[in-house]
Amino acid sequence: MPARSLVDPVAVGPSRLPNRALAAPLGVTLATPDLMAPTFALSAARVADLWVAVVEGRPRARIVERAADGLMIHAVETTPALRFVDDVYARILPLGRDQSTIAVLSRSRVGFWDLGVNAARLRAWLADLEARAARWSSGGAPG
Repeated sequence: MPARSLVDPVAVGPSRLPNRALAAPLGVTLATPDLMAPTFALSAARVADLWVAVVEGRPRARIVERAADGLMIHAVETTPALRFVDDVYARILPLGRDQSTIAVLSRSRVGFWDLGVNAARLRAWLADLEARAARWSSGGAPG
């Protein structure tokens, strides 16, 4: 079955709408990232699994779809107060056998302004991903 809800954050162009945030390494995406994404000393497949754990660890978030290769992931999170649904699209980018990075787009479905919610979400989720990756790399529990 072909992917229907996956959006590749690498291929998303610039936008004038202030209701989204993009995290990625410089030079990887069509749009200039709002936040810099980390590089991991882990395989892309491992980082993708850790990203899924990050999403599943959030009380109002869930995975909607994952590409066949596992490296593109669409998640949604519902905001606590007004119950808006925001989309979070991630693509894990292999940089070598045991090195990878991530590009992530968080976008509000409703409204023109997001009041910084998408950037704050990306900061929190990426910090969680970095912590999980560090635990995994040091031989600790990944989740």
